[in-house]
Amino acid sequence: MLDFLLEILQCPACGGALSWGIDERSANRIHQGRATCIECGAVYPVRDDIALFLTTDLPIEDYWQQADDRLTTMLSQYEGLLDQLHASTNPADQFYWGLVLQEQGRFREAEMVMRQAERGLYTPSYLDGVERQLRYVVERAIGPVVDLASGRGVLVERLLRAKVQPVVATDFSPRVLRQNRRRFEVLGLYDQLSLVVCDSRKTPFKNGSVPTLTSHVGLSNVQGEAVAEWRRISAGRLLATHFFFPPDDEANRHAARELDMESMLFEDTTRQSFAAVGWAMEVANAYPAFASPTPKSDLLGAGIDGLPVTDTELTWCVLTTNA
Repeated sequence: MLDFLLEILQCPACGGALSWGIDERSANRIHQGRATCIECGAVYPVRDDIALFLTTDLPIEDYWQQADDRLTTMLSQYEGLLDQLHASTNPADQFYWGLVLQEQGRFREAEMVMRQAERGLYTPSYLDGVERQLRYVVERAIGPVVDLASGRGVLVERLLRAKVQPVVATDFSPRVLRQNRRRFEVLGLYDQLSLVVCDSRKTPFKNGSVPTLTSHVGLSNVQGEAVAEWRRISAGRLLATHFFFPPDDEANRHAARELDMESMLFEDTTRQSFAAVGWAMEVANAYPAFASPTPKSDLLGAGIDGLPVTDTELTWCVLTTNA
């Protein structure tokens, strides 16, 4: 991780100051070491450039690790499945083939496969909506940026290519951040990137320490309680790509409720979550887009997205705020 983070990190468990032991560093980057909380004694390691700031009080399920493990297990159990994935024209199969390529470190090939898969998984207006929001965020972001719930780093890559830097990519999954490190090194984009493993509900950043917070559909995957944490660490602007279902879309509202995602996928409840922590939320760059349920894999029987469950016209947008 880049050493500028030393000034803005604290213990995510109690908010205490950190004492640093650095075992290996080069120039402005820390490769190996540990942070120890002066107040509660919790220890957070830095391993292979990645800082791990998970706390023990929040249940963590590494969905990226679970998904990759399931795919690996299936590929090992069924002879010839890998070749079938490679040859399949089903977009969900193509998506899973892209995951295989990523795991193999063939990142440029994986990117081409994923782009082809997306054209079969999503409608043209849906993809246009995503692109518009990504451009909107990149054009307005000023570094340093902390990107929350980064996942596979779609927005992070856009920011780095646009020379918005430095960038901190965060996720609760060590697996996905390790893969991100390999990918951004191959792409020549790693120099101004830091990787921090943390939960969006309890981050290791000090109060008001982050000038620009970004996220690419990260709010749709976290509980409403994360909004208070994001508000706490923000020193300036939030720029979060997002989408809302129509208020009268009862089928997708019910499905979102079953997934415990309702509070962030409808505008009224999202506004309530922001208002509850004293954060004035604005909806910018709104763009209506037709969306359909994503097709399932022919070979694996698995889908890609749990929502929507029925055809709908959702609204892509960027949620933006001021501290």
